[in-house]
Amino acid sequence: MEIAYSLRDIFDELNFKSYVKTSGKTGLHIFLPIINLYTFKQVRDFAKIISQILNKRNPGKITTEWKTTVRKGKVFFDYNQNAIGKTLTSIFSARPIENAPISVPLQWEELADIVPTDFTIMTVPGIYKRKINPWKDILSCKQNPEEILKGISDFKV
Repeated sequence: MEIAYSLRDIFDELNFKSYVKTSGKTGLHIFLPIINLYTFKQVRDFAKIISQILNKRNPGKITTEWKTTVRKGKVFFDYNQNAIGKTLTSIFSARPIENAPISVPLQWEELADIVPTDFTIMTVPGIYKRKINPWKDILSCKQNPEEILKGISDFKV
């Protein structure tokens, strides 16, 4: 969660609205809604730059290495997820593993108080019956990375 908050801080400094969700297992996914103008390669290159900034701010704490044996004790940052044909768990979908954990959208403020694996097919209906959807405006949030990055010269790595 420390790395997720560090990533959110980077996006906040860039005035880039970000959204967080559980992966449905032990991880988190961070979403940046953007206008439909960029190729997968451009978005992946942007994500790679963000991973380099994140790594500089958190030396030795993150990795982009796919092999799990190499990333022990580090947080995996998968900028390669931004590619044609890559899939990810949609919100409120159950994972086909023990306890059927659910991928759930969160508000950034909730992150410190959750354990991603606590959201299961048995617990989520009761939790979300009483809750506002924290992603209600994600589809109308159409950000342009090029516009946002114009001010990057003032950005502190």
